[in-house]
Amino acid sequence: MILANAKKKLEQLQEQSRVIDQKITLLEKEMAPIQKNISELTAEINEFEKRIKTLEKEIKDVTKQMEEQELEIKDTQELLKKRLRATYMAGETSELEIFLSASDFSDFLARSEFLRQVAKHDTNIIKSLEEQIKELNRMLEDLNSKRTEVDEKKKLVEADRAEHEAEMAVLNVKMRELETAQNKNAANIKKQNEIIGTYSEDSAYYKQLLAQAEKEKADFSASLDKEIGNSNSS
Repeated sequence: MILANAKKKLEQLQEQSRVIDQKITLLEKEMAPIQKNISELTAEINEFEKRIKTLEKEIKDVTKQMEEQELEIKDTQELLKKRLRATYMAGETSELEIFLSASDFSDFLARSEFLRQVAKHDTNIIKSLEEQIKELNRMLEDLNSKRTEVDEKKKLVEADRAEHEAEMAVLNVKMRELETAQNKNAANIKKQNEIIGTYSEDSAYYKQLLAQAEKEKADFSASLDKEIGNSNSS
């Protein structure tokens, strides 16, 4: 009877272990895609943060370049103002006035060429100013584009981090469930081993039970023989 109960208890524990093993397998299966997603999110966040860092450095460089470009534009504007002021103060000079005031024809040609060079130089200043302003506008567009990208990347990082935290919360719950199941299974297996060890043929307790059973069997046989003898005598 004792051995039968032990066997029944052992079977119950083995069934519980089978159920727990199934749960552990299921939890591990559920955790695998979560862990994969967490790993991908971590890599994506790191990549976004790296890009943000690069963009912020580029923004700093472009901002510095724009400041230098603005100084160049300011210097060019000042030079142009001086040229226009000088031209205004001198008044318009016609070819005839140059001719009349020239000491000779060679002097006329020299003065006329000088005026053309002045006009050409002013034109070059204006063109240079226009190019500088265009370059500044291009830098500004580049700067705004980089700032927009930074803002977008930061939003993506925030979204990924929120998803990462949610996934980690789910994973932590499942990890606790897995740990509980593993601990329960370990305790269950320990009980099974104790029963197997206690009731194995080599155990002292099993031998004691066997000896007790043999003694009870012998006593029963002796009692039965005695009863038969008494019956025969009668």
